[in-house]
Amino acid sequence: MRWKEHIARLWRHARWPVTWTLWAVLMAWLAVALWHGCNGSASPGDRHPLPTAVRDSLLSVDCSALPHVAHRRYTAFEVDYDTTLHLPRCVAYELRRDMLGGDAQRYDDFVADPSVPGCAQPDAYHGSGMHRGHMAPAADMATNEQAMRESFFMTNICPQDASLNEGGWARLEEKVREWTLRDSALLVFAGPVIDSIDSTTRPAAFFKVVVNACAARPTAVAFIYPNAPSNGPLKQYAVTIDEVQRRTALRWRLPWTPQERERIKTCNELEYWQLKNN
Repeated sequence: MRWKEHIARLWRHARWPVTWTLWAVLMAWLAVALWHGCNGSASPGDRHPLPTAVRDSLLSVDCSALPHVAHRRYTAFEVDYDTTLHLPRCVAYELRRDMLGGDAQRYDDFVADPSVPGCAQPDAYHGSGMHRGHMAPAADMATNEQAMRESFFMTNICPQDASLNEGGWARLEEKVREWTLRDSALLVFAGPVIDSIDSTTRPAAFFKVVVNACAARPTAVAFIYPNAPSNGPLKQYAVTIDEVQRRTALRWRLPWTPQERERIKTCNELEYWQLKNN
């Protein structure tokens, strides 16, 4: 029986250190899990998920200052379309990590949406030297074939400088995908800046607004790119949401405190968006 007494004596001396060690390991694991949740490593929907009503409200941009705008909701994005200018004023969608790397084949067949009055025809910019530029990128719509096809509706397309479309704008789209991999889910808005329009219905510039509404401390970043060769670093085109609102007459509905709304609309936290050196 002496071996049993020996084991019992060892357990009496060891059980408290063992218990505290197990407790410390559990607390460390929880701390790591919470850190990952607050820094974008959680799976989509696990990181401060937005209620559907809040997400839908955020995606619904106020276009009341603009006449002749029709709203159209598609499978993976929604559009406020100017039926007189034949251009989208704002295209909005939620980009989630699980939407990236989809296997839907690129469609490459531009078509008018017959359900939207005044929708531009696919040959509307023929001879203008402009590309048909996506506002919601086809690469972000590869989750299924329907979303991919709808991204080629002319309601999602603007006449865009070829160098911009293939250069700075494309790099910004890729950067948004990098942020989505980091942050799990982002709200993305894009559209033309209609300062003046020439005979080819060419917008003066394009905006993109990216909102991280899922974080414990929501934040946003905005850009305005001239509709011309614009291949400088991303931070060169960074502006505030306030500036986008001033240039477009759109209004973002932000469901936070007045202080948070002011911060989000007037500040670009370039360090958070990894733009200090980009």
